[in-house]
Amino acid sequence: MNSARVIIHVTESYGGGVASAIDSYVDSAVDFEHHLVASFRERDFQDSGELNRFSSVAQVSRSIFGFRRGLRAAIKRIRPDWLHVHSSFAGVYTRILPLTREVRIAYTPHCYAFERLDISPFARKTYRLIEKALSVRTDLVLGCSVREVQLAKTLNGSMSAVLLPNRATLSTNSATMKVGNSERPAREQRTVVALGRLAPQKDPAFFAEFVVQLRKSVDTRAVWIGGGDETERRRLEDAGIIVTGWLPRSVASQRLAEADLYVHTARWEGFPLAVLEANDLDVPIVSRGLPYLGDIASEVRGDSPKMLATSAERVLASEGEACRNRETWRRFLADNTAAEQRRVLEEAFG
Repeated sequence: MNSARVIIHVTESYGGGVASAIDSYVDSAVDFEHHLVASFRERDFQDSGELNRFSSVAQVSRSIFGFRRGLRAAIKRIRPDWLHVHSSFAGVYTRILPLTREVRIAYTPHCYAFERLDISPFARKTYRLIEKALSVRTDLVLGCSVREVQLAKTLNGSMSAVLLPNRATLSTNSATMKVGNSERPAREQRTVVALGRLAPQKDPAFFAEFVVQLRKSVDTRAVWIGGGDETERRRLEDAGIIVTGWLPRSVASQRLAEADLYVHTARWEGFPLAVLEANDLDVPIVSRGLPYLGDIASEVRGDSPKMLATSAERVLASEGEACRNRETWRRFLADNTAAEQRRVLEEAFG
């Protein structure tokens, strides 16, 4: 083992936002040696070279026994200083392993499972009790939002928990993709975009109703970038919304850059990477007003499809409103940078 800190990133759901977040950590913490042990969500992950950044990649089974067996083999082979565990199920699978004192565990839930709103109250309570029990096996929580850090503290007040901010991870030079509204040709029809997996968390039904409301006053071309559940796809297409399916990250970023507005509708989140990428591309944003975004200004959010459509209509009405929207998000996301991410990772692992 060389003198650099050696980190194994561990997840049972490598794809989507989790893959983007891990990619950003590897890019920020260049002085460390990074390895990956993961099972892959092949439907929403297309490798665009990200895996080449790891010193080694081990693909393991999603079953608890296969996952633990693959992780134990990687630990024995690599002898890491830290396991950086991503997402709730990997958090369980890893923290029930018997580990030597030399291997420490950092945990980034990317939204605790007990935050899910598509499961019963009993299941949510069970997930919370499991997280509380396993907190004693956690050396450090690296929460991706202020809320995630606060939730960690409610599980175990003596546990170390710090904010590790997410940041944009565009796979192409974002400067070449920025096409702010002032640079677009004037036209009546406006393009609004949502991004993510077609699943209950992202709430495509909310987006469909938002589009219905917005079209009452704005000629709207609506696009969902991503794929997933076929029933949800049909629901969106029946509402006149284009569904792209899964795209390489560079292509998805280009589609996002061409939008007049990004719309974020998720019911629960850790911290939304798509919002960060839209902000990085200078695309105006409106979002559902939920706790994962903390105290974001009321004029850029909405608690219902109708309220969110009202916010969107205001942004699309003039370039002045679009500029004010972009400035609001820039201020709110000022600390979601590579420099701040690097500082936190170096303090945590160094």
